[in-house]
Amino acid sequence: MKRILALLIALLVFAMPIVGAAAGQEEPKRPRLMIESGVVAPEVVSGGEDIELVVSINNIGKAEARYLSVKAYSESEYITLASDLNGTFMQKLSSGKTCEITFTFHVNPRAESGEYLLHVDAVYEDVSGMLYSCDAVFRATIVQPVELAFDPIELPELAESGSSFTQLISVYNPTYAPAYNVHASLNADGLVCASVFFPELAPGEQAVKELNVFVITLSGGYGLTNGEIVITYEDYSGTVKTLTQPVSCRITEPDKLSADEEQLLIEEQKAQQTLSKWWITVLCAAALTAIVISVIIVSKLSRLAKIR
Repeated sequence: MKRILALLIALLVFAMPIVGAAAGQEEPKRPRLMIESGVVAPEVVSGGEDIELVVSINNIGKAEARYLSVKAYSESEYITLASDLNGTFMQKLSSGKTCEITFTFHVNPRAESGEYLLHVDAVYEDVSGMLYSCDAVFRATIVQPVELAFDPIELPELAESGSSFTQLISVYNPTYAPAYNVHASLNADGLVCASVFFPELAPGEQAVKELNVFVITLSGGYGLTNGEIVITYEDYSGTVKTLTQPVSCRITEPDKLSADEEQLLIEEQKAQQTLSKWWITVLCAAALTAIVISVIIVSKLSRLAKIR
């Protein structure tokens, strides 16, 4: 056993100089490219405009990069390179050097508002022909104008005080940008209702809801009331916009009963009163009967007690 341990120790002692020599060998020099920065201008664009992307590529490796090919693209079909050439080629990029490359994208007028990703991919070689790559992603913001519309609204010509009715509100978005916090309300003297709410209306979307309107009286009684339908919403940047439409309605006094209807109502009231009196008589008779029966029972019990 001691001989085996001694042999193992001797092998380790002889192996240590070999490991140390391998560790001391200098690593091969390789290129290493980094896409350090990118500037998107302008920061916010609209449909039909161009986006310029300027990227800086730095060789932080210890050897030159050869046959550098840089390409840019967007995953959206509405953002395309303005030029048919979607890439740039460089013969070499020396160690410690930086280069700038500019790409120009065109935004389709039909592009919807939102954030879009711009991709940059770089492929290069070292002196031995080994391939390397690096990539980066940048964001572009597109803001399209949003203008909502709604179907024309016509209130009932006559509305009786104390009654109610429903009014459909149909709002739609014909633009390429979403609308947020959409409120629709009716403002008119003598007409009371709560507003309806749409959290978001996407491009091309239509939404329909009901306004439940309760009819009261005008400040001066009855007659014509003029008001407006008001629709408010916000665009991508939070700016509030308003749509209005004038409306009118004549509030009338509740219909009075005819002579026959009044006579019928009086007869119904009398019948109800007679029925009430009849029930009172029945209840009183039942109470008296219960009292008489109770007295009889008590008397019989008293007599039985005396006999005992």
